[in-house]
This record gives sequence, C-alpha cells and structure tokens, in this order.
Amino acid sequence: MRQTAMSTSTMAIGYLAVAVLAFVSGMVAQTYQARTDVNFQGYPTPIPCPSSAGCVGGGALTGAGYYFTPSDFNTPLLRITDVNTYTSNSSRSFATDCGGSAEANLFDVTNTRFYVCDGGTGVHIFGLDTSVNPPKATLLYGTYTLASCGGDGSTGNAFFSFTQPKLIYAAAWNQRKDPVICSYDVSSTSSGPTLANGKIKQVVDLADCVPSLAGVGTSTYLGEVSASGDDQTVAAYPSATNGQGSGTYVVIVNRKLGCRVWNTATGFVSGAYGGAPLGSVGIADRFTVHNVRLSKAGTYAKVTIQNCVNNNCNSGLNQTYIWQINSLTVLPISIASPEYGGGHQAIGYNEWINNGGTPNSPNQPFDIRSVSSTVPSFVPTLYPSGSNPMDGHWSWNNDNSGDTVPFFGTFSNGTSFAPSQAWNDEIVALAPDGSVSWRFAHTYASNQSQSFSARYAIGNVSQDGSFYLWSTDWDGMLGNTNGVSAACTIGTSCRADVFMAVLPVSDSRAASQRTAHSQ
Repeated sequence: MRQTAMSTSTMAIGYLAVAVLAFVSGMVAQTYQARTDVNFQGYPTPIPCPSSAGCVGGGALTGAGYYFTPSDFNTPLLRITDVNTYTSNSSRSFATDCGGSAEANLFDVTNTRFYVCDGGTGVHIFGLDTSVNPPKATLLYGTYTLASCGGDGSTGNAFFSFTQPKLIYAAAWNQRKDPVICSYDVSSTSSGPTLANGKIKQVVDLADCVPSLAGVGTSTYLGEVSASGDDQTVAAYPSATNGQGSGTYVVIVNRKLGCRVWNTATGFVSGAYGGAPLGSVGIADRFTVHNVRLSKAGTYAKVTIQNCVNNNCNSGLNQTYIWQINSLTVLPISIASPEYGGGHQAIGYNEWINNGGTPNSPNQPFDIRSVSSTVPSFVPTLYPSGSNPMDGHWSWNNDNSGDTVPFFGTFSNGTSFAPSQAWNDEIVALAPDGSVSWRFAHTYASNQSQSFSARYAIGNVSQDGSFYLWSTDWDGMLGNTNGVSAACTIGTSCRADVFMAVLPVSDSRAASQRTAHSQ
C-alpha cells in the first residue's frame, strides 16, 4: 500500500541548523563598493583573454582557475570551467542551472559548495575555499554527476538548502519510476553521494501527493525544485508527459502538513494541509505550467503559465499567478498596465520582482510588489536613459526576511555583442526600494550562443551576496565544441563556460561569512 505524504519519506531530512538560519534571516541589507552611476561603459580593447595561457588562435580552451580583473570594472573574476573540467566529454559546454533559470540556488549556505551543469543534465559539484586569496574552486568527485534517486533517469534542476550546509535537493525518479524529490549530502570531498553510501535520501514521493503519477517513468517531465528559507517546505511541478509546459500539477510539500496540490487544468486544490480548504481556486483560468517557484517564506507559490487551455486567461495577458498555498486564493498578474507582470522574475519572502513592460519601458523597467498585490510599486531612481530593449534574468537567493537585500541579474542586449548603454551585458544589483543600483562586471556574452544559459548570461548569486556565477561564451573565445580547436563560429560551435565574480561586499557580516569557511 502506498504511503501517505506524511510518511517517514517526507520527513527524511533532519531539522535545520538554527545558527545558520539565524544568520540568513537576520542579514542586514547589503551594500557594495562598486559603481552606482549609469554612464555608458564599453568593453576594453582588446577583450580580455580568460586564460593565463593566452588566446592564440582565437580562444582559450583551458583556463579554469584563472583569476583576473578586467579593466572595465574593478571586480575580480574567476574562471570556473574549461575544456578539461568534464574529462569524459571534453566537447561539452558548461552552464549555471541545468534548466537555464536564475531562480535556482547554486551555492550552499556556507559558501563551500556550489554546482554547475554540463551541456546535458549533469550536475557537477565544486568545493569552494574562500580562506585563501584568490578563492579556489575545485571540481569534486571527478566525472561524477549528481546521481539518480534509485531509478534510471538523470537528475537535474538542483537547489541547495538555505539552512543545511552542503545539502542539495533535486528532482529524480525512484525504483518504482515515480517522480520524487531527493536530498544529496555533498559534505565529502572525495566521494559523491549515492544510495549505497547513504548520502542520497528520498524526501517525498510525488506520487503520494498525485496518485496518477505513480509509475509514469523517466521519460516524463519533472520541473524545478525550490525550497523555503526554513527548509520545511519544498515545491515542484511534475508531469505525466514529457516536455516543459506539459504539466498541470503544482505540488507543495511541508514536513509537518504534508501535500498541497493545485491542478491548473481543473482548478481543483487537494490536500488538507493542516485544515486548509479544499475545492476550486477563485479564478476561471486553466492552463499548463511553465515554472513554479516557492516563496522563501514557504507560504506562496509563484506559477508562470505555458499555455491557456480554456481561452479564459485574459486574452493571453496573464503570465504569472500567485497562489496562497493554504487557501484557494490565486492572484492572476497581467503583463499589461498597470500590473506589468511580464518578463523574468525572482521571488523573495513576501515580495517578488520582475522586468516591467513588454517590451521594457524606460518608465517601468522593474517592478516589485507584495505577494498579496497585483500592482507594483518600484521604479529605480537611477536607470539608463533612452530606449531599452534589454532582457534580464534575476536571482534573489541572498534575500532576508524583510525583503530588503539587493537582487541580482544579468542583462542581455538582443543579438548584438557590443554594449551600447549602461547595463548592457552587465552584472547588476538593485536595492529593492529603487534607491541605488550597483554595477560589477560585463558578462562578455555574445548574445548568440547556442547554449541557452550562455546566450542570456544567466547567473545566480550566493546566499550571502558575496559571489555571483554566470554562463557565457566570452565572445567566442572559449574554444570550439570539438574540444580541440581554439577557433569557432559564434552561435554554432563555440563553447560556453561558467565564471564567478567576487563581489565587493561592504556589509561586514556578509564579508566575514565569505572568508570564514574552507572546504
């Protein structure tokens, strides 16, 4: 007989580390010793070579571990990957999150572990030593990639815990071919987690929450996992068929309350969840799901639409839905004025941010709003003037319980490599009250890479706001995907790699956290 969602599998992971949680939730608003102007900054001439071995022949296949500071900004950069990082397949490029999302959580809470993805779905674990200068990143476990959870499906879309050091969550399939969420203990520096060594544990079988998912098999789709700030709640969106956008289940699992499921095709919410009401949500929209992210407070889910299935989604204008998990209340957010709910997004504890207009308007470049409101309240004080077609991907893993910590992102600039105004192809952070923005580095992305993450220079900030990882093809200067030639054709055969910016944190507690740990 199938276990219920309140079984020991749901409670497989121990309680949070209280001291670590206290630090994260009490973090003061961070500031940075970085540029705050909006004056145009072009690329250096020539483009800096990301390798100590030089770029003879047009590119640098090697260079992992190279630490350098380009002349355009004063932020040190560390190249994380190169052609030798994954020796079983030297042609592979590397990226941040496997799903191409800036909303993933790539760093553990101690800054001693992070992950990157290869050109497939392989999750590679790195150790980070911040007690040395420059910081040292080391690939752990050789060619190991994050293992399955008992089934034969690959594991991707990983998410580090906000509270438990060196613990990562990922979606996978078990031996019954049910979709599951598992945890992976990556505390070892010598051997990766497996079922046999006890470092992989099933957190929840999602078929316990949605019985029709039992035995669906590994050819189905299993969307991103996200976790709450206190580590008590996780979210995912499994599908009985393959392909992102095919699913209709928003699944929330709390360690004490069990499962809560919103079926977006029928509108019905199941799972008593500590006495929460059952029944249909208060909107008529029915749709398939593109993305689900849990608020850091664990009380709301941000759900983005893939396709409307009943022609009742406000003529296609509703892109985002905010679900109050213990209720039947769902707020649809239109991409039109005055909601401006379009663009890429990130959710904090009780607020979420996104790009504004469609396309972005100089008068509404960013929005921030409460999870209980449809109308935004934020426009940055300093914003580059003129027409601005830039698209941004946003990361807020460093957020605190007051939603006062800066959020981070990278801007892409259409298909043009060279920036034409401030923020083009840059890593930036913005204070949530709009009072200041910080500029850290250029991404050097060509905006034409065949790698999704590298094309848009998608990045992720560490939990203490000290480091930023991003994907880039570095203007085609990282060598050829054949793993041999330095020369390549942008958009066709150029490799992509992951780089890390060492952010100039002014906040003393964040800075001390950055240097307090080693592997």
